Amino acid sequence: MWFSITALKGSGITLSEFLTKSRHETFMTARRKFGVNKTWTSNGTIFILDSKGSKHSVNSVAELNAITTDTTHKQLRAGECGADQRQEAAGNTRPKRTNRSK
Repeated sequence: MWFSITALKGSGITLSEFLTKSRHETFMTARRKFGVNKTWTSNGTIFILDSKGSKHSVNSVAELNAITTDTTHKQLRAGECGADQRQEAAGNTRPKRTNRSK
């Protein structure tokens, strides 16, 4: 049944692979950075399609950050990044303001 999971697309039924806490956190971070449709798991490994369509496999946040950084730096060299990505790659990011009501 597990290998027939793709037949369930669009049916409203979801099957999820059990991941360790650290891999689950990595997977959720990857989904936020790359999108739900470009991240998936198989046998405990997290797979990602980057903006160029290259497939990467990661098992930790450090590996994910290396892909994110490598991809951003390659895009910077090619002139494909927006201003926010250029600032992030240069380390010029500030924390977002939060609206705190008392």
